Amino acid sequence: MTLFAKIKKEYLKTRKEKKEHLIWLLSSIISEIQTVAKNNKTEANKLDNQKIIKIIKNELNWLNQQLELYKKQKRTDKINEIQEKINLLNKYIPQPLSKEELIKIIKNFKEKNNIKSLFNSRKELFNYLKENYWWQYDWKIVNDIINNL
Repeated sequence: MTLFAKIKKEYLKTRKEKKEHLIWLLSSIISEIQTVAKNNKTEANKLDNQKIIKIIKNELNWLNQQLELYKKQKRTDKINEIQEKINLLNKYIPQPLSKEELIKIIKNFKEKNNIKSLFNSRKELFNYLKENYWWQYDWKIVNDIINNL
């Protein structure tokens, strides 16, 4: 099942459960996916998962900003609603790798490719990470690891 199909299935489930705030959220995500697919001259169910994840990440960033605002205002009703939206969307994005996992991956890459200096081979490493672990790492952490290995 494609990522788009999973999101549509979740949308239908939330409609049956009559969770209005989640219906609106998923409807918005589906609409954005369809727009991006149309702009890329493809069907939504054939759209690259990376593009869908980017849409979800943008929505998560916006929701996290809202969450911080509501926390400052001590609006527990809104905090719970936003947190439920965040939890729902987090199901559809790859989970981030821990620093220890990244160190292991980078060390394996270094050994496999017989690299003496990661600093000089950054471009190759970044391409490898982007190709194999897209959305699962933080560039800043990777840079720290490179500088310390």
